[in-house]
Amino acid sequence: MSQFSHPAPVSTKIDVVILDPLIADSSLFLNRIITNDLLYTNVFAYCTPASLFRLARVCKAVHDAVKDYIQRAFNLNKLLSRFFIDPIAFRRMQQSTSTLISGSTALQFFDRSFYPDSDLDLYVPMKFRLYVGQWLMGVGYTFVPNSSQSAKFELAVIDPTVIITQGLGTYSGMVGVAAVFTFVKPSQTEAGKELKVQVIVSVRAPMEIILYYHSTVVMNVITYEKAYSLYPIPTFEERRSLICRSWGIKQEEGIEKYEDRGWEMLSRLPSGESLEKSSFLIGSRWIGDEDVWEIDLDMEGIPSTVRARSDSSKPLTHDPASVTSWKLHCGHFEGAVMVTNTLKSEYLFHQYISQDGGFLSSLEYHADKHKKGESVEGPQRYYDEEFIQMLQKSFSTVKDFI
Repeated sequence: MSQFSHPAPVSTKIDVVILDPLIADSSLFLNRIITNDLLYTNVFAYCTPASLFRLARVCKAVHDAVKDYIQRAFNLNKLLSRFFIDPIAFRRMQQSTSTLISGSTALQFFDRSFYPDSDLDLYVPMKFRLYVGQWLMGVGYTFVPNSSQSAKFELAVIDPTVIITQGLGTYSGMVGVAAVFTFVKPSQTEAGKELKVQVIVSVRAPMEIILYYHSTVVMNVITYEKAYSLYPIPTFEERRSLICRSWGIKQEEGIEKYEDRGWEMLSRLPSGESLEKSSFLIGSRWIGDEDVWEIDLDMEGIPSTVRARSDSSKPLTHDPASVTSWKLHCGHFEGAVMVTNTLKSEYLFHQYISQDGGFLSSLEYHADKHKKGESVEGPQRYYDEEFIQMLQKSFSTVKDFI
């Protein structure tokens, strides 16, 4: 079995069944393996997510062992320490800029695998591209321009001939991408190895880029507070990926890369797989639904809120990605198409990928009334915190009703 082929871990949002009760009666399993963290770590490393959850429901001793393993196996700080001496400092920067981690790094995190030549892909809102790049250079990375970029990052990042600022944004065939900036530095732990971080700048919201990836296998994202896998069952249980978009050379290369890594890449659903029962969950979704694998990250050293963007605005308690919603259209003949909707407003500091435009209209109506009622015009007030809370409450209400 190759280092890329073993399956991954688990989430309370995946329906499971209890394992055969005979397992609980095994003295070898309970008295010799579960009491030895070295042994059960090796056993659990080859369990799929659903298998881990099944094990956790056998008895308290196994549950405690699985919980211990999960806490150690899904350690974001450890994963980031390959790229940064101080991963907490990086996550604080990530929090303040709403930067997302995705691509192969996010996949490795969920899959508990390691790709030696993988880069760290950061998905950054347009307004923070300069700050994030300068932060990387401040911790030892060097900007490496491509053939069309200025050698000086501060100039490259504002070059109107390089940055796509409107329209769909199809930089290198990737929807929603304004530009890509590459940074490198020598590894301090891997002799002769060069580490690479790519800053992928979004035209609108970083989540839009991720939802328009070539296929579902890479629709995994890590914010400063949580990690989300949007299609965990086909990705980690079935090792399948549904191709949604395939525009440009970059997309084709990505499809081939993950096919080589062991995933079955499907251009459409198999003829015998119904749209209603497919594990790809055709239809409307949101990032907090029961079919998303969600992992709460260790928040030690990370502030509980993001500072307010103006004196009259509230600080954010969650990342803007936490209210993402989307729709996956699919047919047996035409293949899969991802549908998203971008919400933006003068009253929102961030842009959001959400199907719920009605909430924005309501927010703008009340914000307009509040603004007109002010006797003296003050600093711009943003309602991102109120908007996020509104959407989260709405999604939770729908989930509870269903």
